[in-house]
Amino acid sequence: MSNERNPIAELLADVLALALTRPEVIEAARAILAPRPPVEVDAPGLLSKGQLARALHVSTATIGRLDVEGMPHTIVGTRHRYDVDACRTWLASRGRKPTKAKPSDRDVDVSDVLASAGLRVVGGSR
Repeated sequence: MSNERNPIAELLADVLALALTRPEVIEAARAILAPRPPVEVDAPGLLSKGQLARALHVSTATIGRLDVEGMPHTIVGTRHRYDVDACRTWLASRGRKPTKAKPSDRDVDVSDVLASAGLRVVGGSR
């Protein structure tokens, strides 16, 4: 790397240093960099999949499987939103039975995975 000075970089550094001495520039930078509260875009009372999962003390994967089974939801934009009371009523009528995970659409051969990672089986049976 060269030790030559870059006049454009030096000029920009000087301009930035000067700008950051001005209160209005500092305030504008703070406004841009400050965390913003989330914007509520959903209908009031409707929960996202994650919010419903937390309310029901289950995983989001379980909510997805229950959705496939027919749990009531509303579509807002392109997302499913849930009324927690309607979901609890539906779950009560469904009864206490497990959800079924979606079957894998492909078989995975461990030796193929090891080979693709550049590894080999040592001392194991094949």
